[in-house]
Amino acid sequence: MMVLCDGMGGLANGAAASRAAVDAALSGYSRKQPSEDIPSALNQAINEAHQAVCTICGEGGSAGSTIVMAVVWQDRLYWASLGDSRFTSVGKVLLPLS
Repeated sequence: MMVLCDGMGGLANGAAASRAAVDAALSGYSRKQPSEDIPSALNQAINEAHQAVCTICGEGGSAGSTIVMAVVWQDRLYWASLGDSRFTSVGKVLLPLS
């Protein structure tokens, strides 16, 4: 599992938002059930990260964060993102996936 969150520049609580998003995404994905497919679990984790950032905003500040998550399972790459952070596969050729 890989999670990358980048607080939005210019917003006072960007660092807090990105930290909260990472924590929430990891916590959300850790509750994945064996019967649940990986894309659904990634989507749920990103939704939880979004809610965590909204909580930061609700505390009287402005905040935002991008998020990119990736999981490799049985030689397959699954990924999801929200925002403008890029996800690139590195092999013989750089392949931008987002």
